[in-house]
Amino acid sequence: MKVNGSKVLLYTYYLLILVGITVPSDGSHGLLSPKSLVFLGTLFAFSSYLLFNQRIKEENLSLFIFLGYALPVLGLFLVIGMGYPASAIDQFKLFIITLFVPLVSLYLITENVLKATSFFKFIIYFSFLFSILKVSLTILNVFHIIDLFSLMEKVGIRFMSMGIYGGIGRVQTSVDIVTPFILFVALMNRSLGLNLSRVFFLFFIPFTWLALLLSFSRYLLMAALFAHFCYWMTLNHKKLIFSLFRFSCLVALFIMMIGPEKVYQVVERRFFSEHSEKSDDIRKIQISNLIEGFFTAPVLGKGMGGFTEEGVRDQTLKHSYEVQWVAFLMQFGLLGLIAISIPLLAIAYLFLKPPLTRVKFSFLIMFLVWLLSGFTNPFLISLTSGVIYAIFCIAGYQLIALQSYSWNPPSPYQRPLSKLIVHKTNTLKI
Repeated sequence: MKVNGSKVLLYTYYLLILVGITVPSDGSHGLLSPKSLVFLGTLFAFSSYLLFNQRIKEENLSLFIFLGYALPVLGLFLVIGMGYPASAIDQFKLFIITLFVPLVSLYLITENVLKATSFFKFIIYFSFLFSILKVSLTILNVFHIIDLFSLMEKVGIRFMSMGIYGGIGRVQTSVDIVTPFILFVALMNRSLGLNLSRVFFLFFIPFTWLALLLSFSRYLLMAALFAHFCYWMTLNHKKLIFSLFRFSCLVALFIMMIGPEKVYQVVERRFFSEHSEKSDDIRKIQISNLIEGFFTAPVLGKGMGGFTEEGVRDQTLKHSYEVQWVAFLMQFGLLGLIAISIPLLAIAYLFLKPPLTRVKFSFLIMFLVWLLSGFTNPFLISLTSGVIYAIFCIAGYQLIALQSYSWNPPSPYQRPLSKLIVHKTNTLKI
């Protein structure tokens, strides 16, 4: 029986994305961890496809050129970081996994194995199912049908917890970081050519917001609000007023159901409590220790996996810090930080490439919001973050491709900041 290599690669790829957006980290980055096994399986399928295909299209040549740039840079800092061998190898693996996801995503699209619209729908639907599962398990925990926190501890899932109100507790895991960005993709679905139904949104928006509220993360809530703000930027006046009205009604209904006093207590606990102050103080201490470590090797840093003994955040993953950008400065120095910034600037350029539209500008803002997560969360490099980079990469090329067609009538979701110059093409070039 003949095996279709492209379908095997596509299925393993979808499994990798599914794991990235729904399976929380257990803190184990070993070869036998679930995420590592799925990654290795996808890598094997991808390598086999390349081996038997034996050709590189002009459209994806830039992907391999970038890979030729990234691997030596990462290898250099791996060698520099060999003073911390276990930590250096662990962080190196995280960088490789993070890079792999957007690169293989773009490769599959140029090979016509994967459609951009299929990718977006896949992550939206499974993020929705994850939100439903999270909310449902929390309800079961409140009614003492299950002990959710003990269950996660037994499974080995890493999570952050604190009381929200009454028997409701915070449930934030590593995969929650992707939720506000998938929310944004869903809101922008028509601009990306998805055309999701209104009935779907009647369930998707409330469950997604409930899942975000249960995460009880200031950054995630801010990112979700920015998702709506950036979406509103693309609307005309009539649609904007209607969208704001619906959102206001949803917020007002939620406050009335919970009770204004309870909502005030929850807000005060999350933003102005002693727990929040301690969390901020920990970050300040980390920044101070990391800056001190940076000045010991300011040009090339301490290398991959580097850490400061005084400011270790996690005894298992010593290279991991909530203020990850400052940690990168300490680990890779000024030159390394510039090297890391180059691919990020390349992604940003996709949304700055003329002609500039409101849709592109909104995606650019959300990409900057994502990069700001590196000052509050240690997730800039991971399988989940790889999915986020893939979202912005694919969205950038998808918007350029859609913009190249003459719309009749013109799409209100591609309303320009300046007058558009439209050119016809039917190829997606990278």
